[in-house]
Amino acid sequence: MKVSPDVYLLDDPPPPPMPRNWQTWRPGHRPPRWAVEVVSDNWSKDYEDGPAKYALLGCAELVLFDPDAVLGVVRNQARAPLSVFRRGADGALAAVYSGPGPAYSEQIGCWLWARREGYLARLRLSEDEEGQRMIPTRIEAEAARAREAEAARAREAEKRAEAEKRVRELEERLRRMERDR
Repeated sequence: MKVSPDVYLLDDPPPPPMPRNWQTWRPGHRPPRWAVEVVSDNWSKDYEDGPAKYALLGCAELVLFDPDAVLGVVRNQARAPLSVFRRGADGALAAVYSGPGPAYSEQIGCWLWARREGYLARLRLSEDEEGQRMIPTRIEAEAARAREAEAARAREAEKRAEAEKRVRELEERLRRMERDR
């Protein structure tokens, strides 16, 4: 059985070379704790076979992310933007959520959001259920750092201008004092 998650979380990476698919029978190879499958054109395979495959693999939590459902290009009731499956006591992955989101992931400790951003479907992570504390993407984090650096430069320039103004005021005061002597 071939299992190749699109995104996964490993507690311990396998020894090199990194396999293209899971080989948990090999020494040092363990299943992912958390996996995301982006639903493909063959969506029924992902919805119907995915949970059983990941259960056999030993994955603790599986997320199905369906971009077409996010974008509203499908009307099939069996499809949802987000589906979350968790391992039960019997070892099977049971559906614990299916809908537009947000959905909580126990394995990564955050909320999953299926969002439409322009013409793209995105799976986003948030520290809160309301989505007020989204975990930034690399691009968003870089932009935030650039904004903070620019704000720091502006604060420094303002402090420098204030200091220069104070120096000019003190110089003027000194000149007046020397004139008045």
